[in-house]
Amino acid sequence: MSKGAGISVLTVCLLLLVFLPLPAQERTQASSAGSNRGGGGSAPDVRTSTPAVSTRTTSAPSYSSAGSASGGAYRDFGTRTYAGGAAPVVREVPNLRGTSFYSYSNYYYWNDFLFRLMDRFYMDPTYFSRFYRNNEPLLTPKLQRLAVGNPLILSKRLVSAVDELSQMVEAREAGQPIDKDLILAKVKQIRDLAKKIRNDDLLPYVDQRRDIDILKDKSVDTLGLEAVGELRAMALDLNSQLANLYNSSSTATISVDSLAQPSLASLSKGIERLCKTIEASAKRL
Repeated sequence: MSKGAGISVLTVCLLLLVFLPLPAQERTQASSAGSNRGGGGSAPDVRTSTPAVSTRTTSAPSYSSAGSASGGAYRDFGTRTYAGGAAPVVREVPNLRGTSFYSYSNYYYWNDFLFRLMDRFYMDPTYFSRFYRNNEPLLTPKLQRLAVGNPLILSKRLVSAVDELSQMVEAREAGQPIDKDLILAKVKQIRDLAKKIRNDDLLPYVDQRRDIDILKDKSVDTLGLEAVGELRAMALDLNSQLANLYNSSSTATISVDSLAQPSLASLSKGIERLCKTIEASAKRL
């Protein structure tokens, strides 16, 4: 073989090595494209990103800016299940050292009280942040006045209604004609007022005394219309206690002996029971 022929063969071999992979690559791409058009192959490469999961803080917003004042707060991580899967939940647990909150349950209990005040009286939430920040008492005279204001108005109306009922009963006993329906209507008014006072959602935070059956071991069912006298004494006691709370210039922790006394709710329940006794007697007139 001549030198020229050897160079030609070498050139052809080099060309084959260069151009042979190209048709094979084209055939592979064409086959892949055809299978995608036919719907039988794998889906085209699509880039996806995992969406960020937002966390929601469940601590009270009125205290959100005050955590650093007493050492900050630590976070308790948990999970909450949504339609798209489980997402982390962050709960702010306050550091209660150095504050008037003696436990977490106490903290959230009084926090609920402050939110009820804000909701009823449309108060500015920033007003309450100072309680946590300055370690102040949770119940100030001003807040106490707001809490007992409406029950005090109702109790004054209740005392007036009891006085009117007493006059009706005295007039009937003196021989004057008094329609029993008027007596029954007045008794119903007194019962409704007592129930409204008892169901006020702010009073339990102000008055944490025990719920005691004041009329236990008393034969009130046999009193009849004479129960009006005890009804009036109980109504005056309720009104007096609410007035004292409203006019108080200071708030303080009450003693254990005071906690053993009947609560305002106990007084209102006693009033309702006496009204039932008077009502039952009036129906027999």
